[in-house]
Amino acid sequence: MSRLSQARTAVLFLASYGSARGLAFLGPLLLPRLLAPDTYGGVELALSLAALLGSAVGLGVPQAAPRLKLILGHAGVMEVLALAFLLSALPLALASVLSAWQGLPWVVTLTCGLGVLYGAQYGLSFWARVEGRKFLSTWVDNGTLVVLGGSAAVLTLVAVSPSPRQIIESVWALALPLGALGVGVLLVLRPQGLLGQWRTALKEGLPLLATGLVLAAFAAAPRLLAGRFLPLADVGALAFAARLCLLLLVVHQLLMTWHFRNLYTWPAARCDKIFAGLLSGLAAMGCLVVLAWPWVAPILAPDQPPLGRLTVALVAGQTILWIALALFEAMIGRQGLGRHAAPILAAVGLLAWGGIEAGLLAVPASPGLIALASCGLLAMGVGTQWLLLWRSGLVLPRAGLALAAAAVPPLVALLPGL
Repeated sequence: MSRLSQARTAVLFLASYGSARGLAFLGPLLLPRLLAPDTYGGVELALSLAALLGSAVGLGVPQAAPRLKLILGHAGVMEVLALAFLLSALPLALASVLSAWQGLPWVVTLTCGLGVLYGAQYGLSFWARVEGRKFLSTWVDNGTLVVLGGSAAVLTLVAVSPSPRQIIESVWALALPLGALGVGVLLVLRPQGLLGQWRTALKEGLPLLATGLVLAAFAAAPRLLAGRFLPLADVGALAFAARLCLLLLVVHQLLMTWHFRNLYTWPAARCDKIFAGLLSGLAAMGCLVVLAWPWVAPILAPDQPPLGRLTVALVAGQTILWIALALFEAMIGRQGLGRHAAPILAAVGLLAWGGIEAGLLAVPASPGLIALASCGLLAMGVGTQWLLLWRSGLVLPRAGLALAAAAVPPLVALLPGL
């Protein structure tokens, strides 16, 4: 490929990536103006729980796709991913309908419905990445948020504030065609020996699923802690701060989308250098979010409970640690450590959560305290990952030192005069 063709491809990719990520990042920022504080907090809590549920859709088959295709040399994985999605997503869809029928809290119904959307997103994302379909990957990696962002933009234009019931019905309307798409893939491809291929993928994927679920729980922990100890309005305020900090995630996802296949083949020293530079750069971006907060928050979320600058800085630190978790997760998959890492990370996470529970028995919960506790929990998780990689022979010294970047935004927030 000539340099001109490479440059054209890179420009088109960045345009596609910018459009998709812009919609996924900016669109949800409109929700606080559309929804009441309690409703917005409930939607954000449901999104976090659904992301955790969605990572379990497929029982680890999507997580195994990169290893099956890129390392073990298996053929196409689309049909296996479609079957894995249907076997898990259909029960979630049924649970969503039954929970509404039984009159359970609307957050439960919404969580199950969104779990179907996240399950489809994860399956499509892994398929697009392992097949090298970078342009498609830019849209499906954050498919649920792209749809949410587009919907928020349309509702803002027509000045309509949806009720929880209307939000749930919209999610159901999206889940149905996704299920039909999965059935259609199987009917068109008519693969031979599909169940045998699925069992092979399941064998590879279950250990990765365990690790993936544990890491998803770490990533969701800040929102889950807020939902456990704070009113929904405060959950929404913290979630809005986290939405602003997702600007940092855009840089990480650009790397993962463009170089996903390379992360499984690059030398450890190269991965270490890139990870360290990325984490250090994210600290600077986190500081910019902290400095802009007093001007941005009153415009985008005038009805949300106010948050102090230090609390927002802690949320920025959480985001950096969350990105480090995702980077190290790819390395754990590369090393085949899923089966070994999952119980260790689960034990560390439960220990940290237990310590937070015990501490909050003596000290009243507040958004700032929850943000601080979440930073501690995420730091324990990513530190454990680094040690597991070190023991396996994949040493990342620069990246380990760069984890301190998570402390930079809070330190900046503490400077006099800010």
